[in-house]
Amino acid sequence: MEKTDTKTRFENINLYEAYCLALTIDEERKEFYENLAGKIKNTRVKNELLFLRDEEEKRAAYFEERIEDFEEDKEVLGACDPEKKLYIWVENEIIKPFQEGRNLKPLDNGTKALLLGRELQEKTISFYQELINHEKDPHQRAELADILDQEKKYRNKLNIIISY
Repeated sequence: MEKTDTKTRFENINLYEAYCLALTIDEERKEFYENLAGKIKNTRVKNELLFLRDEEEKRAAYFEERIEDFEEDKEVLGACDPEKKLYIWVENEIIKPFQEGRNLKPLDNGTKALLLGRELQEKTISFYQELINHEKDPHQRAELADILDQEKKYRNKLNIIISY
């Protein structure tokens, strides 16, 4: 995959598009956690994964609502363009690995899949941090910062699950 610098990846991305990407990421993670929970024998780990799945579902609903708000307010600055570098990066670095991770045969505690989940969580955190860095509107920056805080909590939850 072609490496691009952060500035190039995030150019010409608006918040509507960022939420479209975030929705896609959350839907993939929801399926990842649900699939992994179905393979895990350890009840405690399974319950933690189902919790993360439920959190992803709540966040996906939030992003769907925000996307609808943008569309209703005519704030959409154009259709989401899958040829943009950020879309390609998200697809290659976050979405595809989650899809491939569903095929992992986990150990009883799912360590290999959980480590993949944590690695992809780090990339998601970077995604939101860069969105914040490139967003000019203070209100939208604050909204993205709240989402980033949630992402960090999910990473911490994964670290706890991995320690089981």
